[in-house]
Amino acid sequence: MLFDGRTAGPVIATQDGGSQANGGGSGQPYGLRIHLTANQTAPVTVYTRAGTSKRIQMNYFGFAAYNESKLGIAYGKKLGNIVDAGIQFDYNFFHISGYGNANAINAEAGIILHPSEKINIGLHIYNPFGGEIGKNKSERMASVFRIGIGYEASQQVCIHVEIIKEENIPVNVNAGLQYAFAKQFFAGIGIETSSGSPYGGAGLHWKNFRIDVEVDYHLQLGFTPAVVFLFQGKNKKQE
Repeated sequence: MLFDGRTAGPVIATQDGGSQANGGGSGQPYGLRIHLTANQTAPVTVYTRAGTSKRIQMNYFGFAAYNESKLGIAYGKKLGNIVDAGIQFDYNFFHISGYGNANAINAEAGIILHPSEKINIGLHIYNPFGGEIGKNKSERMASVFRIGIGYEASQQVCIHVEIIKEENIPVNVNAGLQYAFAKQFFAGIGIETSSGSPYGGAGLHWKNFRIDVEVDYHLQLGFTPAVVFLFQGKNKKQE
């Protein structure tokens, strides 16, 4: 997850990369974000003009014997001062050694509501139409629904709670807290109830550049580190 007091937690990392919640449409209308994790996932977000966002997401997970890849193209837009919305289309590729390859196409969408300056509410649905895998269509990708809320208790403290329901899997709750030590430094902690996995991270924000260092812990898989690089340009009217 990307710790950010302006978001309602990880559910806000939806298709609206240029929205108010992610900072792309609030005085910083263009930029680039790269998220690198130990499982070789590398989503890349490109911000365009104020109020809108185009995103290209490229993911890779696995190893030689088994791996999954995804290429996603998204578009997000601010719908007034209260609602941000976006949609993304994904092409998924699967490889299993000895069994060959398969692919699937699916879609996902999300919205963020800003009922007040201190509260953000996010909703996200992944694969609502059940993308079928391979030519024989005997398997399908699971649908996932998320809803989250973030509350800025003060200028230093932000709390978020997210509920995740994946098809045929029990409900998972993701809760976390972020604290800003100063204008340039912040840190956060959280936990996912499905696996009892805690996570944490810290970051540095300097001018238009930001770097986050994050780590998740799983009882069976151990630690998974991640690094996030974020660059955002400034609105010419504000320079």
